[in-house]
Amino acid sequence: MTNDITELKTDSRLLETLKKASVKSKEMTAEELKEQRASFIYGSLSSKSSVSKAQIKKFLEEHDLS
Repeated sequence: MTNDITELKTDSRLLETLKKASVKSKEMTAEELKEQRASFIYGSLSSKSSVSKAQIKKFLEEHDLS
């Protein structure tokens, strides 16, 4: 038994399945993109932050960043 990492092989069926799963069947709507952006920012904040998701959405709208 060898431990040479260069001998590792990935099943081609698995690779094809992963490739298909990575391709979205539809484009994200503008509303979905806005929601995802706000969620990302909110999730990136410290748990001690007092900023709400609603405040983030309002800020993005006011600064035309949504």
